[in-house]
Amino acid sequence: MIKMKNFNFPLLETPIHDLPAISHQCGVDICIKRDDLNGIGLGGNKIRKLAYLVQDAKDQGATRLLTTGGVQTNHGRLTATVAAMYGMDCTLVLVGQEPERYSGNLILDELFGADLVFTTPERWDETIEETRQHLEQSGDSVYTIPLGGSSPLGLLGYMDAVEEIQNQLTEQHRTIDYLVTAYGTGGTYGGLLLGSKLHGNPFEVLGMNVLAAPNEKDVLQNSLMSLLNETINQFSLGLDIRREDLNITMNSVGPGYNQPDKRTIETVVRVARSEGVLLDYCYTGKAFDSMLRQIEEGAIPAGSRVLFLHTGGSPALFADQNRTALENHLAKS
Repeated sequence: MIKMKNFNFPLLETPIHDLPAISHQCGVDICIKRDDLNGIGLGGNKIRKLAYLVQDAKDQGATRLLTTGGVQTNHGRLTATVAAMYGMDCTLVLVGQEPERYSGNLILDELFGADLVFTTPERWDETIEETRQHLEQSGDSVYTIPLGGSSPLGLLGYMDAVEEIQNQLTEQHRTIDYLVTAYGTGGTYGGLLLGSKLHGNPFEVLGMNVLAAPNEKDVLQNSLMSLLNETINQFSLGLDIRREDLNITMNSVGPGYNQPDKRTIETVVRVARSEGVLLDYCYTGKAFDSMLRQIEEGAIPAGSRVLFLHTGGSPALFADQNRTALENHLAKS
């Protein structure tokens, strides 16, 4: 039985609208689901996961949320946001070197009152555990949220989203062939895949990898299958998920996680100037660019109907590294 939210979490239904200019250019009917516009902490997909995770934390009497991510983590920003909303403290363990000057999400992390701990990739797990122990010894009741909120409970948020999407498409008298999303830790893609299965497979869910190295497909799929099966068992969903159900493009990560590349920057600029929509270089820009590549190559056939899930991330555009990359690109164009 799926555990439902039962406290006042103001998650807004996010709109679906057309991208007419890009659609005309591509010969594919593209619309966009704006989960960047859910009204909380500058928006993003993690809010749907946190709706369940924060309830669980409150039910357990937690006083502090502890989670982790990269230095410019959107998940961390939104965890800090919901902690502030519900009178909880928040600590973020950030993997990477602390910059001399904060920018992008780091400014927002501090604005929402999060305590920041920086660590190296080699000491990542160790730092999380040391931080948790220190906080509990100091009197906090700590609720640890996994990377990206990607747990069986977190997946429920995007299982819910499928029903919301289906209702909106019905109201708009349209159907879609593909739902495209960035693939990071697997929680958003996994929830959408399970939700689609529960609703009779109304569309194919395509994941555009933005985190794992292209040669780590087996590792990624093994991890995702484990998460999916754990979710199916925990909530008695009665679904049979097989490896061939997964459709994840690996080469969409480009030069590496959160590393802007020329074509992604060009796509971010193209969508901004064609549609007035902001994408980011880490997640949505790479996923959207990969979708365009698949259209160009015919993997997404001409005439298809595609829904792109905007998972947020625009604050990272104003991180120093990304802002510099954009400024350099614009100066040359």
